[in-house]
Amino acid sequence: MIHSTVQASKLLQEHQQAVYRRTDRTFAVLMVVQWFAGVVAALWISPRAWAGTVSSLHPHVVAAVVLGGAITALPVFLAVTRPGFALTRHVIAISQMLISALLIHLTGGRIETHFHVFGSLAFLACYRDWRVLVSATIVIVLDHLVRGLFWPFSVYGVLSAPVWRSFEHGGWVLFEDVFLFVAIRQSVAEMRNVAIVSQVKSETAAELSRSEEALRNQTQILESVLTSMGDGVVVADCAGKFLVFNPAAQQILQMGRTETRPEQWTEAYGVYLPDTLTRCPIDQLPLVRAIRGEPTDAVELYVCPTPQGRGDWISVNGRPLRDTHGALLGGVVVFRDVTEAKCSEETLQKAKRIAEAANLSKSEFLANMSHEIRTPLSSILGFTELLRRGIGSPEQQNTYLDTITSSGRHLSALIDDILDLSKIEAGHMEFERVPCSPHQIITEVLSVLRVRAQDNSLRLEGVWTSAVPELIETDPARLRQLLMNLVGNAIKFTERGGVKLVASIAWDSPEPRMLIEVHDTGIGIPSERMDRIFSPFEQADSSITRRFGGTGLGLAISRHIAHGLGGEIAVESEPGRGSVFRVTLRTGPLEQTRILAAPPSEALMAVDSSKSGSLVTLSDASVLLVEDGESNRELISLVLQESGAKVTCVENGQQGLETASRDRFDLILMDMQMPVMDGYTATERLRERGCKLPIIALTAHAMRGDREKCLQAGCSGYLSKPIDIDELLRTVAVTLNELKADSDGSSHEAGKGQTNVFASAEPSSVITSSLPINNLNFRPIIEGFVTRLHARLEEMRTACEEADWDTLVEVAHWLHGSGGTIGFMCFTDPAQRLGQLAQQHNIRGIDDVIREISMLADRIALPV
Repeated sequence: MIHSTVQASKLLQEHQQAVYRRTDRTFAVLMVVQWFAGVVAALWISPRAWAGTVSSLHPHVVAAVVLGGAITALPVFLAVTRPGFALTRHVIAISQMLISALLIHLTGGRIETHFHVFGSLAFLACYRDWRVLVSATIVIVLDHLVRGLFWPFSVYGVLSAPVWRSFEHGGWVLFEDVFLFVAIRQSVAEMRNVAIVSQVKSETAAELSRSEEALRNQTQILESVLTSMGDGVVVADCAGKFLVFNPAAQQILQMGRTETRPEQWTEAYGVYLPDTLTRCPIDQLPLVRAIRGEPTDAVELYVCPTPQGRGDWISVNGRPLRDTHGALLGGVVVFRDVTEAKCSEETLQKAKRIAEAANLSKSEFLANMSHEIRTPLSSILGFTELLRRGIGSPEQQNTYLDTITSSGRHLSALIDDILDLSKIEAGHMEFERVPCSPHQIITEVLSVLRVRAQDNSLRLEGVWTSAVPELIETDPARLRQLLMNLVGNAIKFTERGGVKLVASIAWDSPEPRMLIEVHDTGIGIPSERMDRIFSPFEQADSSITRRFGGTGLGLAISRHIAHGLGGEIAVESEPGRGSVFRVTLRTGPLEQTRILAAPPSEALMAVDSSKSGSLVTLSDASVLLVEDGESNRELISLVLQESGAKVTCVENGQQGLETASRDRFDLILMDMQMPVMDGYTATERLRERGCKLPIIALTAHAMRGDREKCLQAGCSGYLSKPIDIDELLRTVAVTLNELKADSDGSSHEAGKGQTNVFASAEPSSVITSSLPINNLNFRPIIEGFVTRLHARLEEMRTACEEADWDTLVEVAHWLHGSGGTIGFMCFTDPAQRLGQLAQQHNIRGIDDVIREISMLADRIALPV
């Protein structure tokens, strides 16, 4: 209110100033006009005077010109330069009265001229300032009083006039002032009221503008919210007519479809609805209940099939719409598409069922695994206890040892399967692609598994039905594992008949593929279980586990290996008649590969005699064993001592570093995982100190890359745990013999002054081909390979001296493929290492491998 009053006063002042300025300018013009009028009146009323022939102007004319100009000049100047000022108003008022007095004087006091005074006062009232009238009244009253007493002729046109006439004239002026004062007061009051009204209107208009702007903003916000909402919002009046609906409602209710436009909606209880919602009871629709004023807080779901046949789930929630007085205006309905939520719920339920099934499978797997582990473990512990107590004859004790060995190998295979599965689930199973002989791999697998088949009185045979590439590009270790799983499974689940491996190369496809089929005459697989046998922890029947054993991991691992090798695995089976597992694999390009004729099936049925369990003697060899496991220390040291070696044992890498730096040894066996200091660090420290002794790594890690890690640390060789006794002795003997050949009978740097004699293998450790050497057709092939081998050994030595890396790679490639094909698998690993070292230009490593190959060649026994 105070603000409005202040603003109204300000508005009144502005209006008064405008009146003042406008009136100032009016009086400026009026006074100039009056000045000229006075001059004209003087000329008209006061003619020229003659004295003889001389005439002159009347003094009134001069007075009109001079006095009139003087009186007019100041107010006109102020009106132009200072309009609206109080001084300007009062000067104009005084000057106007003086003009009136001049006119009265010029007209000789005529009564008519006196009315100019009253007219001037009326004009001055236009200022709407009573103070201006006061100034004018004082001036005119004094003028009449003074001139009436001393110059009455100039005022009244008579030579003498009574004093009362001046007072009479002043009274009439005051009489007019009274009326003018009242009029001015009313006019100012009206101006004040107008200012107040104008201010109120202005404030009202501003408030209305702000309200409209706020309303527009709120409307825009509401429209934006409704437009951006994912939920559909519909407002209907009490008659059911839709007043507002947002785009989401249009989309959810499918208003945009031609077949569901609003004009085609059906009417219920006066409510217009799309056909998709009339499939529900009308009186239960939230919209119907909302416009009736019924509370509908509950959310209800409706299935709205579309013309495409897809069912959408819509959540509908309605509320009555009322005004501030509680009168029902209609209803508001919110539509929400919950199809995705329903689908997610179904997906979660499905995932839950799958997870529960997986958990059940894993529980069964753990139960089976417990059985699988405890069975061989019981045999190991039981027969070990019998041996400790000395129970049984020597023959029986040998049988106990065989049982313990087979049980241990079974446990090792079980652990390998579990590790492979963990790598598969973690996505860490790696595959390599290197040249290898498919014929050699198949031969090895059948040779290893033939004993098991013979124990079950089963035939095990293999055959090539196409030409055989000398080499293909694949992962030989993983391919061997795949075939071992498939053929081993076939043997396990076959009680009579036999198992046959059929291999071929498909040349008719854009890229050659290797096809391998494993046929068996076993129990077969029910059709309803075919899709599950390749899943982890699954077998065809729970009774299978109880009857045949196994963890159910083999086929799952096999399928992943097949995928990793660029192929696929499939199965056909008939319960009671057997199964056929088919594997397709990538071979890589075969354009540059030599193609061999299909070998006879006998070639795949040969028995590997290269691992005949030979006895190795180590005469006075000094070995440092660094191993933290007490059992491993006792076992390894006992085996080495029985072979004639002197063994010093320490428990960690720090002790091994100190002992090797202090004492003299011929070879170090280094465990890689130990407390205090591990084997990697100890080996690196020894190499930094200039130690050149052979260091053979012992590690329980058998994963890809562990061998390279050990070699990078400075190790000379690599053995994985559990330790194979024959492999341990062979590796130690070969390493020491190579060292002896290097030193030419002299001692190495670490054992200077000490003589060590390393006995070579007994005659029983000779190497023979896995091909049927009793077959006269194979003897020339084997003899030709041996002759060629010695010639190529000379090529290797010459290439090594000349650093001819290409020749070394080519010879390694030849030995890798030909050696396995001829049945000498012992050359596979050194040939592969030779090729890798040649590519790395590692001259020292190449020299060591060539000596190893030469020693192996010397042990070959030709067929007689």
